[in-house]
Amino acid sequence: MTGTQGAQGGAGAQGLQGAQGVQGTQGFQGVQGTQGSGLGVPHVVLGPQGTTSLASCPAGEVVLGGGFGGALTDTVFESRPNGEGWQATGNLISGVQAYAICAAQT
Repeated sequence: MTGTQGAQGGAGAQGLQGAQGVQGTQGFQGVQGTQGSGLGVPHVVLGPQGTTSLASCPAGEVVLGGGFGGALTDTVFESRPNGEGWQATGNLISGVQAYAICAAQT
């Protein structure tokens, strides 16, 4: 004759950590990444100081960015790329000086 089932017992203590498994097989080779930008090391080119200043990148290089320097009390009307470098124009007592960040195309 079989009696009724007893209540479930409490959880036992955690067992010991098992042995490390064998190393898996090597995965598949990933897809080739995209081609880089094709640009050389960037460098700064300075334009002349005046009411309008143009900092032109050398031939074969592209302008990546730019800006200007001048006295904090002066007014700058524009600071922008102009296709071959960077141009800044202002109503300045001390003059504005444009700078271009250029890099060669490789």
